[in-house]
Amino acid sequence: MLAAGLLVAGTAWLALAVAERSPKLALTGGILGAGGLLIVLFEDGVSATTPAIAGGLDHAAATGLLERVQSGALAGLEPLSLLGDLGLALLGFAAVKAGASRWTATAIAAGAFGEAAGFATRNKPLLLISFAVLLAGLAGACAGLMAGQTRLAWTDELMVPAG
Repeated sequence: MLAAGLLVAGTAWLALAVAERSPKLALTGGILGAGGLLIVLFEDGVSATTPAIAGGLDHAAATGLLERVQSGALAGLEPLSLLGDLGLALLGFAAVKAGASRWTATAIAAGAFGEAAGFATRNKPLLLISFAVLLAGLAGACAGLMAGQTRLAWTDELMVPAG
């Protein structure tokens, strides 16, 4: 849950960082990315608290509660969490427009959708590899954006009018 919370904050930062160069992609990617990740965070929270709530009930009532929560609320939200992956992919393309390397967009998109596939199939190696690819892509985007801002600041200093 902590990782999903940090990813929401990172998604918001990335959207703000690329907003000047690519406002439409930044807004769309930021909303979809943060919204999808908040859905994942909600799902994790419900999954973590449901057994504690059901612990005080008898077996039949606990089974009914768990069945309603898993088949109702969470099953309806699961497809919407894919929007978070789409949002991250859009932010990757916006980062490229803002000055990050081209490979970062591919790594972010592949990592985000690979994680979705890893969670869906419960394939831990795919999940771990996808997470590493996503992390590398996000780190590359951050490094590219920071380097781009440094170049812009250096250029602005050199272009100060004399006199």
